[in-house]
Amino acid sequence: MGGNFYQSNDYHWRNAIFRDLINFDWPVYYENIDASLCYYIGHWIIPAIVAKPFLLISSNVAWQIGNIALLLWSSFGVLLAMLWLIYLLQIKKGKYVLFAVAAFLLFSGMDFVGADLFNRAVVANKHLEWWTPGVQFSSMITQLFWVFNQTIVPWIITLMFLKEESPKNYLALGLLCLPYGPLPFCGIVFLFIGKGTELFVNAIKKKKISCFFKEIFSLQNILALFLIFPIYLLYYSNNSATTGGGFRLATELLNYASLKKIFLFWLLEIGIIYILLFWKNRKSILFHLSFLGLFLCPFFKIGYSSDFCMRASIPLLVVCAYYVINTLYQYCIQKNKQTLSTVIMTILVEIFMIGAITPFFEFYRAFYTIKTTHKINAVADNIKTFSDKDPSELQNFITVNPKENSLFFKYLCK
Repeated sequence: MGGNFYQSNDYHWRNAIFRDLINFDWPVYYENIDASLCYYIGHWIIPAIVAKPFLLISSNVAWQIGNIALLLWSSFGVLLAMLWLIYLLQIKKGKYVLFAVAAFLLFSGMDFVGADLFNRAVVANKHLEWWTPGVQFSSMITQLFWVFNQTIVPWIITLMFLKEESPKNYLALGLLCLPYGPLPFCGIVFLFIGKGTELFVNAIKKKKISCFFKEIFSLQNILALFLIFPIYLLYYSNNSATTGGGFRLATELLNYASLKKIFLFWLLEIGIIYILLFWKNRKSILFHLSFLGLFLCPFFKIGYSSDFCMRASIPLLVVCAYYVINTLYQYCIQKNKQTLSTVIMTILVEIFMIGAITPFFEFYRAFYTIKTTHKINAVADNIKTFSDKDPSELQNFITVNPKENSLFFKYLCK
């Protein structure tokens, strides 16, 4: 981010979106192709606002200022997420702070083992996570390299949710994720529903149902439901991800051969971790929900790609990382360590270190590209703008003929 280092291939599209947000009036409308930008643009809004006044000088100056603002804005977001993680873990000492931050950012499944088992060539400058065809859980570093715009805010919201002890902020928190990523929002909703169900059952047992519904229908939840949700529902409704196949069950995976691969995928990504941590966290509904959600993710799709599995899993992976880090941290500060706990922690650390190979592949790809291109700022910025492109090539990013086809652009954007 910022244009001073290697950028992954997805940046061709992300840079074009950001540049159009700077150069065009909002909502962005491309008159030449009769289309409007229809994407999760929330992460770019503040940096674009900072850059827009500099259009008075030149579009190039505005672009440079925008990139600086984007880097600072994103860095602040990651910092805020890490502060929330440290706050949740109640860490006091500096060495454990460094451990927690490093462990979170390097958290990943054992993709290296999966690639080896499936006899897929492990090439250092390639994407290691695609070892199971059509299914992927992205490591934290991979998320930042490829989809930072729908990563950083969902991290923050998920970590904030872990601190919530009542449902009074659930909708308010969850719906704030919509501008940054509807797919991570799905993962957050799964956690909210599961945790909310537990709170409802407890309310029944304690005969406090009225208190439960009072919290559910808090002012902040009601305002979020009626002010945020309808707007973004209309905004996203014409994106190709919702019109090209819709939300559906991945029936192509419901056969013995595919199910066997999916189970092995789940086992190597987070299944073994679940088994190791089960006894210590058996009473935590969020612990079970996060791993259950990750087991279910591959079996659902929106449209025809694998984006749902890759992105709805983001909040669930945050919860898993939290439980792994918390378990390791609690073991480190224990004074009387049991033999069985030591064995489990040793295995967990080994799994973690194997998983950490995946994010290092992301960094290696960056340095490999810099070495081969002889450019430190090996940016991916060939598209520039969507305004002069064929609409058929932009289906994931635009709404065609918006003033006729889209209720959002027809009624709310006048």
